[in-house]
Amino acid sequence: MPWITFVSLSKPTPVITSLPASVKALLEELSSALTQYVPVQGSPLILFGGSDNPALSDFIPLSALLLEYPVAYVPDAESLTASGFLGGVDLQVYSCTLIWRTENKTSCNITATHTFMQFSCPSSLTQQLRNLTDRLRERFSSRIAETRLDWKLQVTSRTECLERVAL
Repeated sequence: MPWITFVSLSKPTPVITSLPASVKALLEELSSALTQYVPVQGSPLILFGGSDNPALSDFIPLSALLLEYPVAYVPDAESLTASGFLGGVDLQVYSCTLIWRTENKTSCNITATHTFMQFSCPSSLTQQLRNLTDRLRERFSSRIAETRLDWKLQVTSRTECLERVAL
């Protein structure tokens, strides 16, 4: 199973089985620009400034892909002007949290936490995403172990229904 699942916010069949063509084009443009870029101090790398300006809606799944989110929403241009997404839809909200012990100023051990990833997907898709909690744990546990720090990974999920979801 591929790591990332693309979820359309406008089609009756929400799961998109392959990388959307517009996102693939952005990745190719990014790769080309980075390959040709020669850093010059004070000269920033400007991407996506050509005559074929990509749609804002293409940057949402591109960002999810680059940040390794397992679920990437794919809105269309029209849905970006709507007042919200997935309003009234049951969502499964996943959180990945690091947990470690630390000492405070009075030398008392305390538990510290940091949530490094949180995302949602429609609850109706959880069967298609098969064991997403386990997949998250597997993906990040090995990376955490490589740090050789005494950190623990906690992966949780809960169901929420919101008025609207921001992307």
